[in-house]
Amino acid sequence: MTDLQALALEVRALRAELAEVGADVADLVRRQATPEDRRAGAVLVPLAGEVMGPRAFAPGEFVKAAGRRRDAVGQAVLETLHERDLLDDDGGFRTLGRLFRRVQRIAFDGFRLVPEGGRWRVVSVARNGEQWPG
Repeated sequence: MTDLQALALEVRALRAELAEVGADVADLVRRQATPEDRRAGAVLVPLAGEVMGPRAFAPGEFVKAAGRRRDAVGQAVLETLHERDLLDDDGGFRTLGRLFRRVQRIAFDGFRLVPEGGRWRVVSVARNGEQWPG
């Protein structure tokens, strides 16, 4: 075996190990979410995709964008936030941000909330395995 072949074999082994670590992390994240978190995520994550589209957003931007909508989607977001007490008493969005962290990467009706540099983006896994947005 040449040095290059040995290196390629080592890279493949490291990739496999990294995939296992990623699966372990995803499993730990799923375990952090309580049943109540999952119920809230099941409603809010798909709605966030509807409200924000492919854009990355902060929790406050999501709430404000939903509040500007004058349709059933915007109303559903605001009702869910109030019913589940996800808005802070001081008008902040820390509680919603903590929920987002607990439900990140969990699939809800085909959508996932993924962190992106201190912001969030909703992605959908298509049938061919590719994510939207690309």
